[in-house]
Amino acid sequence: MDHDEKKLKEAFNKYLKEQSESNFMDVLQLMRDTDVWIPCVAVLSENDQKKWEEVVQKAGDDVESLVGMSLSTEDAVRLVPDVLQNENGYFFPVFTSPNEMGDYGDGLSKTQNAFLEAVTLAKNNEKNVSGIVVNPFTDALVLDRQLFDVFEHLEPGIKKRRFLFGAILGDMIGSPYEWHNNKRKDFNLFAKRARFTDDTVMTVAVIDALMEAKRNNLLDNEQKVKDLLIDAMHKWGNRYPRAGYGRTFHEWLAYKEREPYNSWGNGSAMRVSAAGWIADDMETVRRLARWSAEVTHNHPEGVKGAEAVAAAILLARMGCEKKEIKEYIVSEFGYDLDRTCDEIRPTYKFDVSCQGSVPEAIIAFLEGNDFEDVIRTAVSLGGDSDTIGAMAGSIAEAYYDIPGWMIDECARRLPNDIKDLLVRSDFLLGV
Repeated sequence: MDHDEKKLKEAFNKYLKEQSESNFMDVLQLMRDTDVWIPCVAVLSENDQKKWEEVVQKAGDDVESLVGMSLSTEDAVRLVPDVLQNENGYFFPVFTSPNEMGDYGDGLSKTQNAFLEAVTLAKNNEKNVSGIVVNPFTDALVLDRQLFDVFEHLEPGIKKRRFLFGAILGDMIGSPYEWHNNKRKDFNLFAKRARFTDDTVMTVAVIDALMEAKRNNLLDNEQKVKDLLIDAMHKWGNRYPRAGYGRTFHEWLAYKEREPYNSWGNGSAMRVSAAGWIADDMETVRRLARWSAEVTHNHPEGVKGAEAVAAAILLARMGCEKKEIKEYIVSEFGYDLDRTCDEIRPTYKFDVSCQGSVPEAIIAFLEGNDFEDVIRTAVSLGGDSDTIGAMAGSIAEAYYDIPGWMIDECARRLPNDIKDLLVRSDFLLGV
């Protein structure tokens, strides 16, 4: 039983024992933020249906000759959601896991979708369904059609989550100071101009791609993972075209390029945090970090920067002391981490290269006393402050707890599509 299913089961049982409004709203919130399984009927196109009918007709009474026969289709097979009916009308069934379908699921195709997608499918179903029924063959919960709009207006349950906020908080807090550097730590943490930038958008794109790869057991397939990364970067980048991309990457997005351009920029390291969470072994983490860089930043320094940040995240997650993290990064990547932030700060200038910003971000993490202090230290160095903040923050969240008020402030400044993805990212993390 995965994390979301377990929480749903607990909420369902609590509601069945005490059908209070509070318990019901807890169920609605959990449903809104999770994935469900939808049973579907595979429907052939008219042309393919005719081909199959001709084959059956040709077989005549020799039905056994059809057993094991494969039939290629010329057109795509449509998956049409199944609908259940009782004396009260038609209902759109969804399940918290394939096992909940029991024998009913035999012979049906199954798709995993965000619950909000299921709401949209139910809303537009030609049967004009009366509602959605969750797990109809076990502890059934009927959600009346009148609740469809309620789901769409519920805020994501983001305040209870903290994962993969580190890079976004660093980006957002550092954004007002990118072109107006602040060389002090006592600055306004959420200034009026604090906003998410390209660092956040591309972090979200990598999360999206790696979640899809994990869901489909593709994490070992280099080409598939890279295709998913490219597609996600195009999708999110063109959804937010004014987020502040560099000129070359902006052109890569605009023309929907699929080839890398040998960049050594820190864009590969600012977006990599999901790779540091998705696996518990260094080989896999570094491989995924490398692939996430190579789709654009295939210069050795661009790849090295992404791998170094992802490796530091994994080591921090695993409970390593900062001394151990420092020793690994120095031995594996050759970065100079013996400088202090007080030594770096006075002369440090804007530098978008991995080799000129990743070590500084790691040093800020090593010196910080808690999550907030890491972000303040990183931004106070100056330079490409939002990206240094994003890199330092992505490591710091694996080592420290993020204060809830910082997550709240961050969430207020994020659009719902990004918040939705972050809420669902615990699938990626396996927590």
